[in-house]
Amino acid sequence: MADPPKPPPAAPTAPTPPGAPVPEAPQQGQVDKLKFWVRFAAAAAVLAAVIGVVALVAAINAGDKDDSDNQTVASQVAGLRTEVTALKKSTATAQTTASASADSVKELRRRLDKTDSNVTAVQKDADTNATDIEQLQTDLQDLTDRVDQIEKAQEKKASGGE
Repeated sequence: MADPPKPPPAAPTAPTPPGAPVPEAPQQGQVDKLKFWVRFAAAAAVLAAVIGVVALVAAINAGDKDDSDNQTVASQVAGLRTEVTALKKSTATAQTTASASADSVKELRRRLDKTDSNVTAVQKDADTNATDIEQLQTDLQDLTDRVDQIEKAQEKKASGGE
């Protein structure tokens, strides 16, 4: 089964203002998709095991009713036992897959938490930088005003005024 096409990467955006909600990370969709398939595989394995048990009981009941078909029933029981064995293997595989998927989900959550922490740190740095820039602009304006005052005083002194 082919995976759906992946959306194009998002264009870089400006940092979100403080207090604004942080958009949901794209990894969350992957986590949800992985959870769905894990649950689906587990449900399918349980359903297959139940069907196998029902078929086995039906075969045993059929054998009790008609002794003349013992060979046929024995053959059917052997086939059902083979199917049950295969279902057990399938269930074990599904459990292993579910466990591996759970580990993958944990890893994705860890990476998502780390990404969230990094975004918070970057946002904090951006806020600090904005404050620093504002202070530098204020200081520059103060210096510019002071230079203008000094130039006016020198012009006035050069023209003979006090």
